Amino acid sequence: TPWGRRYAFGREEVVVYLEEAAVRWVRDFRLDGLRFDSVHNQPDQFTHRVLSRLRHEFPDRWFSGELVPEDLHRMRRLGLHSQWLHWPHFRLQDIHRFGKRGEILGLFKDLLTVHCDAPSEFVNALLGSHDQIGSRTGPHPDGEGRLHVRMVDRLGGRDHWHARAQVRMYFAFNLLATRAIPLTFMGDELLQPGWWHIDQPGVRWDLAGVDGADGGRRGGGDAASCGMMALSRAAHALRRGSWPHRSGGRTTHVDEFNRVVAAETRSMREGGGALLVVAHPGEYQNDEGSYGVRVGAGAKSAEMVLNSQAEEFGGWEASWTRGVLEVRDGLVFVRIPKWSVLVLRVKF
Repeated sequence: TPWGRRYAFGREEVVVYLEEAAVRWVRDFRLDGLRFDSVHNQPDQFTHRVLSRLRHEFPDRWFSGELVPEDLHRMRRLGLHSQWLHWPHFRLQDIHRFGKRGEILGLFKDLLTVHCDAPSEFVNALLGSHDQIGSRTGPHPDGEGRLHVRMVDRLGGRDHWHARAQVRMYFAFNLLATRAIPLTFMGDELLQPGWWHIDQPGVRWDLAGVDGADGGRRGGGDAASCGMMALSRAAHALRRGSWPHRSGGRTTHVDEFNRVVAAETRSMREGGGALLVVAHPGEYQNDEGSYGVRVGAGAKSAEMVLNSQAEEFGGWEASWTRGVLEVRDGLVFVRIPKWSVLVLRVKF
């Protein structure tokens, strides 16, 4: 394989060793589950054998795998609960690498309608995982011309306003809009720069004003990092208070010219209603609150509950649309800040 010699899968003693290792990790260390790396470089018979035993002995655990290319039928046949999605990150990286930012809206629309039986069948690291952020040689292009660094550095660096705004937008969209389990690689929630390797610093706790040794606070921390962490907390709170639509995001609004898309992606656990995610990957901006977003049939009112360009996250106060908003002729009128994800709680 590109990462060294394969195991001798044709020898029973090797297969038994690997099978028992997997069982021991789950049993003795009481893990919630396992991720099977590079499943496409393993014989299907081996993977199915190990997973059959794991699922029989640990029916309440979760097993994910990396399959390239992604293949739902093969994933289910092998016994995996979930698989990692690579294409969204590679497509996003190439969009920025080749200066085709007008294609981000198409990526968002595709992520809203990913086909699967349940959102738990996919894991989506839109900002990149260890494979895309890890590098043995530093920030140099790989064989396909892609840099192995964190997304904020690909977009211009954490000192660049647009880079910070775009990372916040992608983070919120992945967490609240895509039909997948969102994965954030360590450091992205801090706007941490650089790349990952075993001889590089891990999480830059100093950016958060935290001592990694004991978790104690050590001052205010970096303003951009603290803003990003505040967005992470707010988005996770919304995610915990809702559940995803099994049929995928119900797209209600598409504006190709201004690059705005909206979809009902999650239902509220308390009080009824739904979350409408409005994504705008572009420079257009409406400061008057006169932009009409089409909402689902029967909607009566809406209230903005998250704005990735909020001042406390690193944006500005006037980007908010405050108060309960009446739905008129199927439209709710809001401000649209550039490079943003807005979330509205819609009542029916």
